[in-house]
Amino acid sequence: MKGNNFYTEIIKNRKKAVLARIRTGRNFPELEREMALLVLDILDALEAKSFTITDGCKCFMEIEAALDVKTRRRLSEEFRDLLNEAAVLDDAGTPYGPDMARIRSLIAKILKRDEEKSRHEPKHLTSIFASKPKRTKAPLAA
Repeated sequence: MKGNNFYTEIIKNRKKAVLARIRTGRNFPELEREMALLVLDILDALEAKSFTITDGCKCFMEIEAALDVKTRRRLSEEFRDLLNEAAVLDDAGTPYGPDMARIRSLIAKILKRDEEKSRHEPKHLTSIFASKPKRTKAPLAA
């Protein structure tokens, strides 16, 4: 990734987060959300001319290579479609290139699903009394 600007740092860190989640093989909704945000960041960086299409494709190919068959099966169809569309980003503007509207639609679906899931998850609240040590009675002096 050329240049040392705002987008480059964000993309580099987000790619690390995606690859780390792939390696652990757990928490697939977080993996999908991070991937959606990575693609969105790369699209924004491309529009701002702060990132090259070649660097974007390298990111997606690295992620594609890190996914094994078992992990791939556990990911949503939207995620797989998003990765497939993003992987051909260097063909943008050709008949075989990615559909940018579809990419943005897939990102929106993944982020919306993640938002709804986190909204409906039960919150694990701890009582303030649970964190205090219990009092014990001191023995009475004789």
